[in-house]
Amino acid sequence: MGSIASGGTRKGDPPDGWMQRGTEVTIYLTVKGRFVVHVLRWQEHGDVQHDEVRVADAGEELLAALLESSGRSLGSASRDAWNEACEKHEPLRPLAVERLD
Repeated sequence: MGSIASGGTRKGDPPDGWMQRGTEVTIYLTVKGRFVVHVLRWQEHGDVQHDEVRVADAGEELLAALLESSGRSLGSASRDAWNEACEKHEPLRPLAVERLD
């Protein structure tokens, strides 16, 4: 299994150098072609507040997992990881569109 994409956000930079909160999203592709999404959110001195892993068999399921994880819209970390995955993994490219309603 290898990472095909990642995205992250960090907010805050107190004087002691610690980030106050952040999100990291990593998308992996297994040798059998399944996607694994790892979402890690933390606050304060690196303490993990939310650590979630989801598995998807198809690109549509992967996008649905990202949307569900981030509250029905892609946050910047999820969007960055999704865009990178679509660039690197050709079967995802047709899904790399943004719909404006």
